[in-house]
Amino acid sequence: MAESSSRTLTCSVLFVELAGYAHLPAGEQMRQKRMLNALLAQELTQVPKPERVVHDYEGAAAVAFLSDVEAGLVAAIGVQGGAGELKLRMGLNFGTVHVVKDLGGQTTIVGDGVNDAQRGNEGVLYQVLRKAGVAHAPQRKGVKVVAMLVEVRRGDGHGFSLQ
Repeated sequence: MAESSSRTLTCSVLFVELAGYAHLPAGEQMRQKRMLNALLAQELTQVPKPERVVHDYEGAAAVAFLSDVEAGLVAAIGVQGGAGELKLRMGLNFGTVHVVKDLGGQTTIVGDGVNDAQRGNEGVLYQVLRKAGVAHAPQRKGVKVVAMLVEVRRGDGHGFSLQ
């Protein structure tokens, strides 16, 4: 990867993975991955392609929302609501990513922002909610974010709830 082909951004990152994927038979892996891909594609229709980068993993995906931090939160809510029979683990982070070209020349994302979303580190949702201005009750696609009860435990042991 040439250094000139990368850029560093602070953005929201959504990481979604199929729980227990590695232990499923191959046919079931393919079926669930197709369902996950369709669900993500549906939730990303409102985010223009130049404003997002999707990194596809085996049994998972990471999406960086490059210009609208709130879009990551809205997508996470939509994915959770549309999961149906899929057993998902999700992490949402506001952090630093590097947008680079992979060996095949495709744009992808790497860095702490992706790693923290994958691990679902405590406290990162707090940053996303604050950056998204949740106190101002943002609405997207009919979702009133502030109406949802969210409890966050930050690393310092303090937490808060939104109602």
